[in-house]
Amino acid sequence: MDGKFHFGWNHYPLPLDNLERIDFSKEYVNGTPAFYRICFEIRETGDTFMELDGWGKGCVFVNGRNIGRFWEAGPQKRLYIPGPLLLEGRNEIIIFETDGKAGDNILLTDKPKL
Repeated sequence: MDGKFHFGWNHYPLPLDNLERIDFSKEYVNGTPAFYRICFEIRETGDTFMELDGWGKGCVFVNGRNIGRFWEAGPQKRLYIPGPLLLEGRNEIIIFETDGKAGDNILLTDKPKL
C-alpha cells in the first residue's frame, strides 16, 4: 500500500451471494463486523427510503437484493428501496455492518433525505 509492504494480517473474500447460510445466532460484540436481520410485515408496497442513524458503514440487502452501501460520514443519508423489491406480507432486511457500530433501530419512510 502506497509503495510499502504490510504484514501480519489476512485477506480473504466474503462472498455475499448466499445469504441463507449466514449464522445470526452469534452474540453482539462492539467494534466487530457483523450481520443483522430485521423482519417486518407490510400491507402495501411502494418506494421506500431507509435511514440507518447510529450505524457505521456497510451494505444492505432487502429480500435478498443488494440495495447499496451506507456510511455514517455520508453524503447519502437514506438508501432507496424500489417498491417492487418489497412484498406484501413478510419482508427481510439484512445489514452487514463492517465497523461494528450497530444502531438501535432503522427508519423506513416514504420521503428521501437529501
